[in-house]
Amino acid sequence: MLMNDVKKDDVTPYKDMKEIFEKSLVSKILINKGEKLSKENLCFKKPGDGIPASEYKNWLGRISAKDIPPNSKLQPQDFKA
Repeated sequence: MLMNDVKKDDVTPYKDMKEIFEKSLVSKILINKGEKLSKENLCFKKPGDGIPASEYKNWLGRISAKDIPPNSKLQPQDFKA
């Protein structure tokens, strides 16, 4: 084991698999235009090709720019800047 140099920081070869198995922010219920994003109207689902679930704290409190139906993958453009 010590003879083989392994670089664990480079996840480039696993990019496709990482996207499939990571989770994204998804609306749990209808989020009305002008409503704040909260833990109550938010859930996490696969695949991880939207806003990463690991960043959810950065998105809490953001104001919806439009009505977002339940079970919709959230995108940055869904919220006011």
